[in-house]
Amino acid sequence: MADEGSRAVANHWAHGDVYTTIVSTFARMGKQLDRLTLDDLAPVDHVHARGFVATVELADALPIHAGQQILDIGCGLGVPRVTWRSDSRVA
Repeated sequence: MADEGSRAVANHWAHGDVYTTIVSTFARMGKQLDRLTLDDLAPVDHVHARGFVATVELADALPIHAGQQILDIGCGLGVPRVTWRSDSRVA
């Protein structure tokens, strides 16, 4: 199962200039880059084992309290950070 997930991630990011592909797709959809929502970004940022569900489970498992800061390192476009920021425990 892990091999299948690894292949899916590798295949997703192995097609030329990923940034240009993402930006041009949003343009074709009529989306303005400075107005993208979490829902807009999630399909291109949660390409890891178990996707967005795993991001939510990780946030739920962390002992996050109001006023604390979270350092988000190396997670693509930063959708997990936005997800956690919208968490009422962090806001």
